[in-house]
This record gives sequence, C-alpha cells and structure tokens, in this order.
Amino acid sequence: MAFSSKRGRPKKPIPTLDEGTPELAAKRARGITTEPLDLCLERRLITPAEHRAALHLRWLYSLRFGYAGVRALALSQHETSPSRCDDPLWRAEREEDYKSALQTLAAARAQETVLKLCIFNEMPDFLRPHLQMQALTHPALASRLSAEYQTLRHGVDALVKLWQGKVF
Repeated sequence: MAFSSKRGRPKKPIPTLDEGTPELAAKRARGITTEPLDLCLERRLITPAEHRAALHLRWLYSLRFGYAGVRALALSQHETSPSRCDDPLWRAEREEDYKSALQTLAAARAQETVLKLCIFNEMPDFLRPHLQMQALTHPALASRLSAEYQTLRHGVDALVKLWQGKVF
C-alpha cells in the first residue's frame, strides 16, 4: 500500500471576502461603525456634492492642523520625494481656501454644526435614534432636531456654492 503524496490535515477553504468578526459585522449592520458624514449621505440627508464639499473642508483642516483623530504612522518609512505640502505657494492657497470656508460658514451661521460633523466626526442629534423616537412625542425636540438638520444643510450647501467649479 503506497502512501498518498498529500499528508496532514486538508486545507481549509479561504473565503474570498473577509467580513471581519461576527461582532464587527453586527456593529456594521447597525451603522455603529459608519462615520456620521457618510451616514448622512447613505440616508440621503445630504447630496453627493455636499458630501464632497464636507470632505474637502476636512482635508483643508487636516492640512492646517493635522488629522483630528487617532492614526498609526510607519516611522520606518521616509518620504523620498518632495510633496506638494512643501510648496509655500500651494500651502498659502489652501490656507486661503480654509479661511474663506470658515468665513462662509460663519456667514451662514453653521460653523459649529458643520465643523462638529465634518471634522470631529461628532454624531449630530438628528441622527441619534433615541432622540428621533423621543421627537415623535415632543414637538419642541422635533423642531430642535429639524433646525439642526437645516443648519447643516445650509452650511454644506454654502460650501458647495463657494467651491462651485473647482475640482477636488
């Protein structure tokens, strides 16, 4: 009797798509892991153009102050080519873009609401499920949530108009 050439335990089939742990899949299904800005786009509370404008504002903020969150850096890898961030003229233009965006949001009286959502990823009250349920029976809360949503829409719409025609 000859031995087979394949010995040991048979190989386990590797799934083509790794969806993570069951806990992560459950959180993803409930929308817990989705950023608030992306959640607004998913629920069609903002348009794709407003979403792009909000992401552009986040990018401008990160150029000026750095990323507003935790991230990992590979310190062993160094950049070998100069980046556009080293160009003083380009950086000055981005600074002006950021300043004009803040002035536009301040004129629209939406600066705090838009910055909390777009830059700091704070969940607005109108997206919180328990407040949405309470708003069904409390008209004052419903009007506050509606006003917060309208302020956000007014602010990101002002950013879209400010950057209309620019490619980003």
